[in-house]
Amino acid sequence: MSCPNTSVTGIYVANSYNNEIFNNTVTKSNYGVALSFGDKNNLRNNIINKNFVDGIYLYFCNNGYIFKNQIKDGECRIKVISSQRNEVDDNSISNFSIYGVNLFHSCSNEIYRNTIAKGNIGIYVSSNSINNIIKDNIFSSNNQKILEEPHIEETSNLPGFEFILIIIIIFIITVK
Repeated sequence: MSCPNTSVTGIYVANSYNNEIFNNTVTKSNYGVALSFGDKNNLRNNIINKNFVDGIYLYFCNNGYIFKNQIKDGECRIKVISSQRNEVDDNSISNFSIYGVNLFHSCSNEIYRNTIAKGNIGIYVSSNSINNIIKDNIFSSNNQKILEEPHIEETSNLPGFEFILIIIIIFIITVK
């Protein structure tokens, strides 16, 4: 399938599971391949070039496999947002102005054996992304290989267990 000169998204799949997206060429759109609210989708052997914003965009997608894609020319090549347990394996990612791979609010993903070249930041991991595995990637001619923001524990305005226990004890004492 070839999708030249698409204005918004070359391939868009939403609320769908167990899809195989393979052997496609997608060029000149804002988003090459965008998936949202789906699980177990596989993208492999696609050529995704000259897409303005993102080459591959995952939003609330879990347990997917992104394998052996060629993604080049644009802002961000692979963006993973609020997604878990995806594998990004053996992709060729190049010529990007911002990020090769961007993990935002995404946990327990594996980013490995990718070639990431000719861009600003090879892999960006936001502070709210935890337990991701990044290994065996090849970086070439990037301004920075990996930028991982420090993890910040989110605090809650809810009272803790000890506080609630004290309130219960005070209530029991005053009722007697």
